[in-house]
Amino acid sequence: MNFQFYQEQNPSLDNQQVAIVDIAKSWLGTPFRYQGRTRAGCDCGAPILDIVNTLGICDELEWAEYGCVPDSVKLASLLSDVFVQYPRTERQPGDILLFNFMGRDIHLGVYTFNKTVIHSYRKAGKVVEHPLVGPWEPRLSCAYRYETL
Repeated sequence: MNFQFYQEQNPSLDNQQVAIVDIAKSWLGTPFRYQGRTRAGCDCGAPILDIVNTLGICDELEWAEYGCVPDSVKLASLLSDVFVQYPRTERQPGDILLFNFMGRDIHLGVYTFNKTVIHSYRKAGKVVEHPLVGPWEPRLSCAYRYETL
């Protein structure tokens, strides 16, 4: 996608939104590895940590304490320390999306300009991008957005 063209057509678009989507796209094809944090293998948290670290959003975000068993309360707390939560219907490109699996909000992705989501998905075996339709839309709990002061 030509982001410069998209920005010209949407002057309210923030450069940070473009950067967030660009960083997420750079993870496409990375193999899935539960709790992986490198490009050799990752889960859904790695691209988000990369976004936070690369853009200097937060120096202290560390999910090592997140644990082996997904904890929806802890995940929401970690996200709220850095991002502002929005209803799912107010999502924008560059937002971090929180999805519900097995009755818990435990899966992350990045919303893009094409109304797609980028995320590391175990069933696909890698980081993928696909439309936010079918089973994904109902699973979406909320969106988190980084807002500069």
